Amino acid sequence: MQVFFNVISKVFKFTLIIRHFLYDVNIFKSDKSPIKTICIGNLNLGGSGKTPFIIYLAKKLSTDYKIAILSRGYKRKTSGFQIVNIDTEWNLVGDEPKLIKEALPNVTVAVCENRIDGCLNLYQIDATINLILLDDAMQHRKINPNLTILLTRFSLPFFNDNIFPLGTLRDLKCRAKKADINIFTKCPNTIPQEIKNHFSDSIKKYNSKPIFYSSFNYSKIQNIFSGKLEYLPNEIILLTGLANASELVFDLSEKTNIIKHFEFDDHHNYTIKDIEYIAKDTINLNATFILTTIKDAIKLKAYQNLFEKHKITVCSIDINFEIDDEVINEIQNKIN
Repeated sequence: MQVFFNVISKVFKFTLIIRHFLYDVNIFKSDKSPIKTICIGNLNLGGSGKTPFIIYLAKKLSTDYKIAILSRGYKRKTSGFQIVNIDTEWNLVGDEPKLIKEALPNVTVAVCENRIDGCLNLYQIDATINLILLDDAMQHRKINPNLTILLTRFSLPFFNDNIFPLGTLRDLKCRAKKADINIFTKCPNTIPQEIKNHFSDSIKKYNSKPIFYSSFNYSKIQNIFSGKLEYLPNEIILLTGLANASELVFDLSEKTNIIKHFEFDDHHNYTIKDIEYIAKDTINLNATFILTTIKDAIKLKAYQNLFEKHKITVCSIDINFEIDDEVINEIQNKIN
């Protein structure tokens, strides 16, 4: 199996090298948006905290800019350009754009596979928009952003990772040279200086841009059906559909006993069969409380009757992105 993975990884890497070369020599074209753009991206398959960071960034920049957020709309049932509204079904726009809209109801959120087309549509819809945040667009080379922010997980930074399937990288490490700002995400509260020095030296092989360290604060627990705030009980069932839930599991394990963790793939679309299986196991474990993420909650709300039938409380936990506000000054200086 390892030999097979090595072959696949080398083929994938070669394909990436050719693709980037064609863009670098202008055989494939990159265009600028008519509106200033900030690309928020990573080099791995997911789990770097892009969505919480975009929400944080939009809140901070909205005082000085008319913000719009443009996403691909991964795994949606539609195609082309579409505005995300509060009452839009998540499967028409993707779970993360829907989550972003619920967190930022006054911000324009849109989806489009082609980021240039998306930017042009936003410009035509509202010419007062003067800054677009591009969600997960580092691999979308058809657009040439004004600023690129690279997120990489503290527990597995891109420079210690390998190309899929040997690792979690979906792009070449050398693409980090395009970053204007580097942010390590999901960091512990205290980071030894020797680790910071090592990370700084490792990043410098690719770029010499500013480095910031960020963390998550898991806070508000809310019933996904009633909206009522709840306390975290002594025992819970954890339900996640994330690229990587290890940091959440670690944080919760210090606060409560996780009886069982139902762990699904990132962006998992829950079916009635999934819910029946989860409910059955929850009942068999004599548990009544399921904790999930706000991204999963968007999809689980459709099964309210089934959960309430079995007297199972389902709550989501809110994620707050925490970083030195100096990053906002750095971003504003660069885009201005």
